[in-house]
Amino acid sequence: MKSYITQLRGLANGSQTLMQNMVAKIAQEVDIQPLSLYYFHAEQEADVQLNSRLDGIIGGIEANDTVIIQTPTLMSSNYSVMLFEKLLALRQMINIKLIAFVENICGQPKKVIERYIALYNNCDELIVSNQRVVNRLKEYGLSNKRIIIFDYFDYEPALAVSNSAEFAKQINYIGEKPAKLDKLIQTGYTVTSFYKQEIENDLIVNKINQNGGFGLLWSDDQTIDENYEVASPIELGIFLSAGMPTITKRKYACAKIIEQKHLGFAVDNIDEATDRLQTITDDDYHKMIKEVEKVALITRDGISIKRALIDAIFQANLPQMD
Repeated sequence: MKSYITQLRGLANGSQTLMQNMVAKIAQEVDIQPLSLYYFHAEQEADVQLNSRLDGIIGGIEANDTVIIQTPTLMSSNYSVMLFEKLLALRQMINIKLIAFVENICGQPKKVIERYIALYNNCDELIVSNQRVVNRLKEYGLSNKRIIIFDYFDYEPALAVSNSAEFAKQINYIGEKPAKLDKLIQTGYTVTSFYKQEIENDLIVNKINQNGGFGLLWSDDQTIDENYEVASPIELGIFLSAGMPTITKRKYACAKIIEQKHLGFAVDNIDEATDRLQTITDDDYHKMIKEVEKVALITRDGISIKRALIDAIFQANLPQMD
């Protein structure tokens, strides 16, 4: 009995593909093998050719194996639907166990979410980042109650992080810097932005750690902002693995755990963040660093995701009681 996890290859799409690749990497460390999906524009592919292509991908799956499908697949609708249908057919015919790993699905269009709900309701287990995602999916018709929630989106750095972050007037931001962050610059803080190509660089954790200061999880883009309200973004995992206290909006899903575990602080707006930064002392910062380093031991080794994957496989393969 083997376990597999889908991994999209051949597409550089910022944090979304980074997330999938990181989950697949962590999965291999607990003997879950990659099921590679190679990105191409499948919209024009004839059904007979696409059918043959997908048969080749899943051809090695045997009776009682477990397949974890990372969603969204980031492939075209016809590709995704046919893949779902084939995996669900194998579930019926040879008793494979099917698990969906839910990643940033709430940021997708309504039609896409509804398509995935049909898959989720027929899975043996779902792996979800937090309860807010579950609640949002229920609004679209999710009825499956077999759900495992993990604590953090882990991020394993390519190189070991050997030093604690230093207190500095430095803000580390992943993505295109919003204009509002200029207010932080006016108070003497330097804002360093890490763009798409740097996000995909294995050394991003080490660079942020060396910069010191704070991570900032923030967006004024409506789509990203709304997604952060329910999602647990990998950007937070990057900051935590860098040993970096994080500033975030109070309305974001991750704000609760940041404040409860003293991993930074949450605010309603940039003006409030500016005020807080001006009052933080060296002692305050190092108290946060101490708590962040505890969590970093988890995120740097993929512990949260490993535990969720192992629990999901175990639960999916337990005999079901009528």
